[in-house]
Amino acid sequence: MVFRHRGFVQADGSCFEDSYKSDRPIEMVYGQAPKRLQAGMPGMRVGGIRRLIVPPALAFAERGVPKDEGEGYKVPPNATIVYEIELVELRQRLPGESASPAPAAPKVPAGEASDSK
Repeated sequence: MVFRHRGFVQADGSCFEDSYKSDRPIEMVYGQAPKRLQAGMPGMRVGGIRRLIVPPALAFAERGVPKDEGEGYKVPPNATIVYEIELVELRQRLPGESASPAPAAPKVPAGEASDSK
């Protein structure tokens, strides 16, 4: 999947993540995305934008997200966060990944049941 997102602290609206600042969207396999993003992505359509309100237990809990420099937090402990996610593209695989061939289905002659008793 290919997506862009922004993350905000709900209490004060401060933005702590913004993938739109990069020239490229984020590319990753769905199962590798943070669970807080995965929860809201099923059913999205390419070009769609979703707003997710993520409770502290699914966000950063009591650890929060410290600032890169200095004291304090980008995301305070036990903060509810809001993500805006835009699905840019869906792919079966990421570039460079090889596909494993699917196993061939057994052929059943016409008129025979596939279940044996």
